[in-house]
Amino acid sequence: MTMMFSTPGKFTDSLKKENVKLPVKEDDIFPYMDNSLFWTGYFSSRPALKKQVKDASAFFNAEQNVFARMQIDQNTT
Repeated sequence: MTMMFSTPGKFTDSLKKENVKLPVKEDDIFPYMDNSLFWTGYFSSRPALKKQVKDASAFFNAEQNVFARMQIDQNTT
């Protein structure tokens, strides 16, 4: 085993070299992009949108938990 200090660039290059495919998170309503190649600006402005997204995401996650609990309680697959 060889250990070394690295950089994020070297890390991603080695992942590409090994053809490692990272999973894509698709169960999130967070607006990372606005259907384009550009970030939405979410991290720099729009406090009202931030609260809306945070509240909606919390509701969505709570609904997933309730659904999972119902499935467990009903012994269904």
